[in-house]
Amino acid sequence: MFQTTEQGEDGKPLIASQFFTLSMHEKASLRKFLEAWRGKAYTEEQAREGVDVELMVDVPALIQVTHNHKNGRPTTTSRRS
Repeated sequence: MFQTTEQGEDGKPLIASQFFTLSMHEKASLRKFLEAWRGKAYTEEQAREGVDVELMVDVPALIQVTHNHKNGRPTTTSRRS
């Protein structure tokens, strides 16, 4: 979950979020997300030991949110760096 500096109509900061399974398998979405964010791959040893995601609270990130429509319904995707 990322809190942005943008504000909604209610004056509260906008939130961008994505759900993941807590897995560091080589094909896991969480691992790919974290590797893209940190800019380097995890070693197999690091992946086996796991990652303490709570250490990432308050870590700044640059995110890009794109609003798309699929079958007439809005969908949202995001990229982070």
